[in-house]
Amino acid sequence: MISIEYHRLEKGLSHVQRRASFGADAAQRLEDALGEAHARGLGTPITAYAGEVLASYQRELKGSDAPTVGWRTLTRDNVLSASSIDARAFFTSRHSIRCFDPSQPVSIDRIRESISLASHTPSVCNRQTWRVLICQSDQAKQAALALQNGNQGFGHLASHVLIVASDRSCFASIGERNQPWIEGGLFAMSLVYALHAQGLGTCCLNWSVDNQRDAELKKALNIPASYAIAMMIAVGSLPPEIAVAESRRLVADDLMELR
Repeated sequence: MISIEYHRLEKGLSHVQRRASFGADAAQRLEDALGEAHARGLGTPITAYAGEVLASYQRELKGSDAPTVGWRTLTRDNVLSASSIDARAFFTSRHSIRCFDPSQPVSIDRIRESISLASHTPSVCNRQTWRVLICQSDQAKQAALALQNGNQGFGHLASHVLIVASDRSCFASIGERNQPWIEGGLFAMSLVYALHAQGLGTCCLNWSVDNQRDAELKKALNIPASYAIAMMIAVGSLPPEIAVAESRRLVADDLMELR
């Protein structure tokens, strides 16, 4: 609830046109929630940041010129300069890799950097519910791959198997019942592109299974019951020559529906 309310204030503060008393209800709910968290000894980096956003919001309403927290100003030139890459070359150069080079193990630092980049994925109310379980030992990789259908013939060559999940305990209502998989899918795609930017090969491994198999994986790898597993990603080093499926794509007009 603290994340939801502080993000409401962040969003309001970033609007160019604001109502005179914007965010009053959210601010009161945030103040109450922070008070309860403090009373229960639940101090975390999230509560600390939320307190800074609330204070900044209160200063903004008073017209203070004190430093702001919760929003910042960018320039169009900054954004365009930083995003000026050959996007078509980058997107079209990513392929599902099924011929990793097992003689070149991937360092955990490169995976950590990729996760850090993927953490900029948007999430509902900035709740950042993503979790990545990194199967590094042979035992963990074998346990994961044995329960996933679709890695035969190449999965054993992967340096690491990543399990992308979303923590369901971070969602509040029946209306958000599908959100864990939406969040997990968004993060997984960001992570795949981040790994690609690191020069690593990846293959997305689906986790469309029944409850029994899901429970088996969680038991085998000590995964919390609240984690909604979105998918797995096999990660490995690229060999000098790579055979990939052609996987022809539909053209944009086939995917577009104008209304």
